[in-house]
Amino acid sequence: MYYPLGLLAVVYAAGCVPAARWGHPRLVIAAVTVNALIAAVISLPLVAVSMLGSTPIPGINQATRDSVGWPAYVQQIASVYASLSPAERASAIVVTSNYGEAGAVARYGPGVGLPAPLSGQNELWFLARPPTTPVVVVAVGRGASAIAGRNATCVTAARLDNEVDVDNEEQGEPISVCRDARLPWSQVWHQFQHYD
Repeated sequence: MYYPLGLLAVVYAAGCVPAARWGHPRLVIAAVTVNALIAAVISLPLVAVSMLGSTPIPGINQATRDSVGWPAYVQQIASVYASLSPAERASAIVVTSNYGEAGAVARYGPGVGLPAPLSGQNELWFLARPPTTPVVVVAVGRGASAIAGRNATCVTAARLDNEVDVDNEEQGEPISVCRDARLPWSQVWHQFQHYD
C-alpha cells in the first residue's frame, strides 16, 4: 500500500514522543531493533519456504501466503496435461480462473510443455480466446464448474498442492479435464468474463 511521505513523517514523529519518555536511549534502540527484526521476518522472504507452513507468518501476511507454490502448481497442471493422449494435447487448452494461475502458467508453463493460458478474469479475457473448434480443456481452479456446463464430461484429475502446507487461495483447487463440448467457445466465452 502506498502512503504519502508526509503522512509517514507525521506517524514517525508521533511515535517519537512516547519513545522519548521511555528514558534510556538504549531501551529505545533495543525496542526499535526488535520491532525491525520482527517486521523483517513477517514481511520479507527470510524464512525458507519449506518451513513457512510451520510458522504463523502465512496467517499474518497474505502476500507471503499467496506467493507460495506457483512452480509446484504449474508442474501439477503440466502432469495432467501430459496425461492426455498426443491427439488431445495437440488441440488442448489450459483455462485458468484467475490472473495468478494464468501468470504462473505463462511464467513456468513453457518450461514444462504447457500452452499459453486463457483466463476470463479482468483484461485477460480480452487478450486471447479459445479456438472455435471443440477442444479438450484443462481447467484450473474455480472456473472448472463453468466449463463443466459447456462440456459433456469434466473430471477432476488432480488438486493443486503447494507441498509445503501453506493454506492459500489456490491450495486444494481442482485441475479438471473437460471433453466433448456441447457448444462452441464463440457462444460461451462471454460467460467466462469476470471482474474480481
